[in-house]
Amino acid sequence: MRSQLERSASEVRPWWLVAGLDTNRDSSLLAAPRRECWRETVVELCERRLNHPKANPGSSGPGSFGFPSPGAGVHSPPPAMPLTFTKYEGLGNDFIVVDGHEADVTPEIARALCDRNFGIGGDGVLLVLPARDPGARARMLVLNADGSRPQMCGNGLRCVALHLALADEASQIVYSIETDSGTRRAEVARNGNRAEVKLGMGVAQMLGERRLQVDRGQCSFLEVSVGNPHAVTFEPGFDLVAIDRIAPLVSSKIEGGANIEFVVQKDASHLDLVVWERGVGRTLACGTGAAAAAAAAAVSGRIAFDQPVEVRLPGGPLELTVHQGSLEVDLKGPARRVFQGEIAVPSF
Repeated sequence: MRSQLERSASEVRPWWLVAGLDTNRDSSLLAAPRRECWRETVVELCERRLNHPKANPGSSGPGSFGFPSPGAGVHSPPPAMPLTFTKYEGLGNDFIVVDGHEADVTPEIARALCDRNFGIGGDGVLLVLPARDPGARARMLVLNADGSRPQMCGNGLRCVALHLALADEASQIVYSIETDSGTRRAEVARNGNRAEVKLGMGVAQMLGERRLQVDRGQCSFLEVSVGNPHAVTFEPGFDLVAIDRIAPLVSSKIEGGANIEFVVQKDASHLDLVVWERGVGRTLACGTGAAAAAAAAAVSGRIAFDQPVEVRLPGGPLELTVHQGSLEVDLKGPARRVFQGEIAVPSF
């Protein structure tokens, strides 16, 4: 006679059968996880199947995936509140954008939403709030994947600018958007769910050089603020394994932490850049990191002022211009809306 565990295990079906996918008809979907719409398709099929009682024989009701129902007397968690969101990305730096109020997403909720295994997944949450200044279109509040709150996010600001243009049904528009580091100008050129956005990133402040001990010896970092803190090095020879090991140690030696930039200059108009972001880790792109790297390169004579340079990140290129005298930095790059949805947010 089979044990209860053996009987339960035999009732568990693969997720694609539960979702109603046919392995022959839908083989391209199952074999192409990078297809742009695969997640939306699977979620839609799962929701449709899981809300149909016949999809779960032997279950206690919709949504059980065929597993035995919990025993009587188990305490049920408080009901979760639905949260409407939109997923955006800028060069692979991905964000969960929420319209609402500051209290709608706490640091605990942000951590849960950004979890790539049990949540939506993202490098951060961008709250789009009513502006305090009547001359601004909106206010952006950023929460990193660990729940911390940075002052500024360049890739996030491009995504918010696109989000506002979509809401306003605008193709060409200029916004003033408030951030924790001041009001920023965003020029949006939208084509459908995508846009090229030019940002005024504000003034880069050069805070001096810092020599820090890393596992290869002394290493020089230029500290730069572009609304949030950065430490930029041009020393060669750091691979991704070394960056993941060294960057958090460097950040910990700077009061409040900092984003750490590793720059390789290819020529007078091209920089290769890898950024480790405090509160997130190594990311595919970082707008403020690109601005800090370009400002540090211009001040140190590596690139020219007032000329656009291409900063190439793992997720793709950004165009940066550092203005002589003022050290104001302009940034131009893409943003894209990926999908929209609603998720049940647990109480904490």
